[in-house]
Amino acid sequence: MQIQKYRFAVIISTMLFSLLAASSATAAQVARCKLGVYVTSLHDVDTVKQTFSADAWIWTVCPDKKVQPLQTAEFTTANSFTGMLDSTIARPGLSWSQRKISGTFRASFDLTNFPFERHKLIIGIEEGVQDINGFEYELDALNSGINSSIKVPQWNIDGFSAFSRRALYETNFGDPLMAPRTKSEYSHIDFVIDISRSERTSFFKLAVPAYAAVLLALFSLLMHIEDGGNLLNPRIGLLAGSLFAVVFNLRSVDDVVGSTPATTALDLIHFSALALIIGTTLFSVLSSYFVEAGMPLRKIRKLDYGALIVSGAVFTLINIYVVHSAMKHA
Repeated sequence: MQIQKYRFAVIISTMLFSLLAASSATAAQVARCKLGVYVTSLHDVDTVKQTFSADAWIWTVCPDKKVQPLQTAEFTTANSFTGMLDSTIARPGLSWSQRKISGTFRASFDLTNFPFERHKLIIGIEEGVQDINGFEYELDALNSGINSSIKVPQWNIDGFSAFSRRALYETNFGDPLMAPRTKSEYSHIDFVIDISRSERTSFFKLAVPAYAAVLLALFSLLMHIEDGGNLLNPRIGLLAGSLFAVVFNLRSVDDVVGSTPATTALDLIHFSALALIIGTTLFSVLSSYFVEAGMPLRKIRKLDYGALIVSGAVFTLINIYVVHSAMKHA
């Protein structure tokens, strides 16, 4: 009986030892390298094309030169990029590799609060060959950053940060060693540049035509109907011109700033201008009806003045709210 207990203990010990050895072997197979990025140039921030361009040095520090992660690194946010000046230098017990890259990267610009918006420009780097069971990045946060002397026209650089994560894919990419329909994970690091718009003149250039159209629409309310006359046609002509100006300028906003599915502050300004012009047009038609109905001209003039004051005040308050809200939520 004691012999059987002894044999059982030996078997259990052997199994535990095998599991620990297998676990240690698996852990040993995972290569880990430090990775860092230093951005030397940032330019061509284009909210219309939803892209930006950057130059940077990227480096890795690995246990030995057998691991070359710069050769298998994928730039997940890049439309295109080129690499140059590759080097690998031996350091005591380590292998230090560098590469300079220059590329155009995709960005997602939220223009809702234009021109008071803030954006995050992301340079994503991911291991492109070995999954997380074979290779993993370690973020070199202390040495990563951005050149403080960089100046980008129309933009402020507000900060730089980096985040490591695992990119999950719902496929094994056909790996025969993995079960069908299993998921894969790959080591990934995002280097993030925070920017905000410093230029404001384009906002006023795009808003001024809408404001001018509103002033013309309000001015039409001062074109009073005199005895024996009818100013409906001149009023309608002026309002039609104002309406055309707002619609044309609204279409040009996307060409200058860029399109976004959300309603921007400039959109709200133009929509409120359109509403004022349409309302003034309807009021002008109503005034013409009052003339035909025999209402005294003195009363019609008072209605014109009242409509001018009320519509002008409402439009002004809406614009103050829109601009304030854009600044507050930027």
